Order: sequence, then structure tokens, then C-alpha cells
Amino acid sequence: MTKPIRLGTRGSALALIQSRWVATQLEQCGITTSIEIIRTTGDRISERNFTPGDGKGVFVAELEQALLNGDIDLAVHSMKDLPGDIRIADMRGNIDTRVRKLDEGQYHAICLAAAGLHRLGMAARISQYLDYEIMLPAVGQGALAMQTRADDHELIAICAGLHDDTTARAIRAERAVLAMLGGGCSIPLGVLATVEGDVITIMSALSNADGSKIVREKLSGRYLPEEIGSKIAARLQDRAGEMGITFV
Repeated sequence: MTKPIRLGTRGSALALIQSRWVATQLEQCGITTSIEIIRTTGDRISERNFTPGDGKGVFVAELEQALLNGDIDLAVHSMKDLPGDIRIADMRGNIDTRVRKLDEGQYHAICLAAAGLHRLGMAARISQYLDYEIMLPAVGQGALAMQTRADDHELIAICAGLHDDTTARAIRAERAVLAMLGGGCSIPLGVLATVEGDVITIMSALSNADGSKIVREKLSGRYLPEEIGSKIAARLQDRAGEMGITFV
């Protein structure tokens, strides 16, 4: 490289020594360097101890931002200061709002239903599809429901032409699981039913509130939708009780 590499570091004595060591190694390879001191959140807030909730990122976030801004070319960290786990944050809003928050840098990655992105013509934004062994969809995810007045027989007849029996059987099975467990969106439950001919297969997962305990059940056979849904729900309840998972 012809131009000097701007090496970013915290301003502590140890950080500077470590960064100068890296600079020396680079210079021995014929690369000119300059050291830029970046003050991090951890450096600014020195009057209190950090809790586990603060995360180790308090010592590296500004350095990473300086990299993204182009203010430095290389950052040197103590490995112990680098965050070791993903931080899960709440997110609200429709798909457009959530994608905008991602683009604004409020999140590094977001998890959305693929069906919605495809329908909005945003499939190109999908970087990875999560395997069902990793995450199952919510009950009814991806299916559409049409609702009209009960006495509007003409419209009911028209809409009947849009009805898909295979999808309906799958949804009836999924909703039977939810109904037996007695919950709605508040239950950490994932269910996916698929239908091939007269065989219904259900994959399901139920966890406690923080996701530290999880039970999975799968069942396949020639069942009525409500029958197989109830069987899966009963299995989930039994295994959840054995593991001490409680829910309302």
C-alpha cells in the first residue's frame, strides 16, 4: 500500500502498547502506519462498573464505527473486549419499517417471515433462510384469511373459488395445537404442518420465556387436522411439564 494505514486504538497505556506492536509488525513488512486514538464508551464512563447487561461492546463500538465511517483503516482490540454472544433486541413495525431500521444501522440483522418479503418483491433482501430445525414459523404463518359478513352469501360463494383445501387442512392442524395450549401470540410456540395427500406432518417447538429450555415434537400420519394437532399439543404439554416449562 502506498498510503499509511490509519490504525485505530483506545487511548489506554496497554492499548497503545499493543497497537504500537501491531504497527511495528506492519512496518517491518514495509507498510507505513499512523495511530489514531478513539475514545470509547467504556473509556468515557469510568465512574462505575459495567454489568453483564452492558455488554463488552462498550470498549469496541466506537472503533468499529470509525472503521465504517472510513476514519481509520484498521482497529486493534484486546480479544477479551470483543462481544462473544448475539444480543437479541425487540423490534416493532411493519416490514418496511423494520427494513428501514436495518438500513439505518439500528440492527446488524433482522429476522422476518420470508413469505412477506416475497410478496412485497423484496426477496433479494433475504440473506439466509432459517432451517426448520433452527426456527419454526408461528401458527398460520404465510396463509391468508378472508373474512366477510355471514349473510353475504353471494360474496361467500365467490370467495369459495379462492379456497385451497390443502392449505386449510394444514392451518386447521396448526391452530388445533394453539387452541389446546390455550394461547395466542404470547406463547413461544412454533408449528408447521404440511399436507401430502391424506398424510399430515406436524413439526412443533415450545420453549420457556427466555428460550433456555425447549421441547420439540414431530408427528406424521393419516389423521384429521384437529386430531393430529391435539396429539402434538398433548405431547408438548407433557414434555414441557417434565422439563419445568410453564406457560399460560
